[in-house]
Amino acid sequence: MEDFFKYLLPSADDERLGIFISSVGHGTVAPEMVYPDPQHPLGYYFSWEKGRKLTEYQVLYIARGSGVLEIEDRTINVTEGGVMVIPPNIWHRYRPDKSVGWEEYFVGFSGEFASRFLAHSILEDQFYFNSGTSFTLQHLLDSLMDIAKMESVAFQQIASGLLMQFVGHLIKRERKKTGDFDRTKRIVDQAKIFIQSDQYEEEDLKGFCKERGMSYSFFRKLFKDYTGFSPHQYYLNFKILKAKEMLLSTDYQVKEVAYQLGFSSIYYFSRLFKSKTGVSPKAFKG
Repeated sequence: MEDFFKYLLPSADDERLGIFISSVGHGTVAPEMVYPDPQHPLGYYFSWEKGRKLTEYQVLYIARGSGVLEIEDRTINVTEGGVMVIPPNIWHRYRPDKSVGWEEYFVGFSGEFASRFLAHSILEDQFYFNSGTSFTLQHLLDSLMDIAKMESVAFQQIASGLLMQFVGHLIKRERKKTGDFDRTKRIVDQAKIFIQSDQYEEEDLKGFCKERGMSYSFFRKLFKDYTGFSPHQYYLNFKILKAKEMLLSTDYQVKEVAYQLGFSSIYYFSRLFKSKTGVSPKAFKG
């Protein structure tokens, strides 16, 4: 890919999406080369002596080479395949090793959804990920760069989608580093099937854990780290999903659906349904 950088002006519609791209670029920094490029505009350019704070998030992927990132009070060695995630309003500076240089991709972005997405437990308060060289990550960024350069119809939405895929793959790669990933996936998949069975009772999870030689507290953390939900919340979400299916595809009234799904109180079921979907089960059925 050729070297370039571009700064974008999102429209009001782009901003309403909840995530939008504000800057993109790719650069190959040769050994002993001046860094960063002084052609970057004010607000992005920084000197090593002063560093900078951005008003947006920035993701940088180092495809080749090595260097250093200093952020807040941390000094982090950056290696090939490394990903830097810089939040807004955090002092930082970074540069390649003068004797080696590096090849970098960067994407700046903002939005309410971006903030929520990067609050994921694996990404929170972590500024650098040693992801290793990845064809998938680099291909996603190559595609994002090509789309941003053309600025064709809906490029913001497509580019933002590619960025979310990039972050999703990064989370997946980080998860695979934590303990025995295959065993964790197997246990969580078994638990999902167990929770979705017609005979499931929440107390039965303790027996499920005992059969696998683990405490319930350890299993609960494992399940939540993997799925994003506690077992109880996963169970409730599954029940609401089944309720939506039954309300739309059967003649059952709200009371009958609640009974079929094991809710002892129609009032609790209705309150839970509305808290999860934003509408009452009666309004949902129409």
